[in-house]
Parts: sequence; C-alpha cells; structure tokens
Amino acid sequence: GQAMSQIARIVERKSNPYVLWKEDSDGVWEDGIWVPGDTETSTINLHLQPMSDKEIKSLPEGYRSEEWLNFWTTEKIEGKEQFLRDGKIFTIESFSYWGPYTEGKAFRSGEADNIEDE
Repeated sequence: GQAMSQIARIVERKSNPYVLWKEDSDGVWEDGIWVPGDTETSTINLHLQPMSDKEIKSLPEGYRSEEWLNFWTTEKIEGKEQFLRDGKIFTIESFSYWGPYTEGKAFRSGEADNIEDE
C-alpha cells in the first residue's frame, strides 16, 4: 500500500508528456481495400528508461534487435497504444497494473516523419 503510493508519487514527478494514439478498430472494407477508422490522439505522462542489456537478452530472440523502453505511468492505458519519443514511434507491448501506477515495456516500431512531437 504505502510503498506503491510512494512509487506512484515518484513516477508522477519524473514523468514527461508524450503524444499517445491508438487506431480505432472501426475500419471498413471499401472495394477490397481496408480503410482504417479514425486515430485518436491524446497526451500521456510517462517515465521512460532504456531497457538494460540483461533485460534485452531475456527477450525472445526475434525481439532483441529492437530498441526497448521500460515505462511507468499513473495514467490508465489499454495496451497496444503507440507514443512518440524523439521522432521514433514506440508500441506498448505489455504492461502490469499495480494500483496507483502501471509499468510496462514498449519497443520502437517505426520512425515518425509526419507526426508532430509535443
């Protein structure tokens, strides 16, 4: 209880705002072409840390070449959202909810030439 609340306060203090988005799954097929639904964007406060070499070595072999980040937030996430950091797109791969805060992992999934960093 108390330790988790202390961690949540530290996460809030050390977090920075990032653009967060998730593609709406309400896409449609038009003439054999998938047209995705709207993409909703918002801002989320995240504390980010590069994953250590030891953590990366524990990942399945096909994942080790990606750039990985650990993250913490006191805000609600649903998973598979993406966020922008230094012009790179990261996809949230997994997370655990610990009451007052959430921690998880995200991997670099692309470059963002056409998205504005906040």
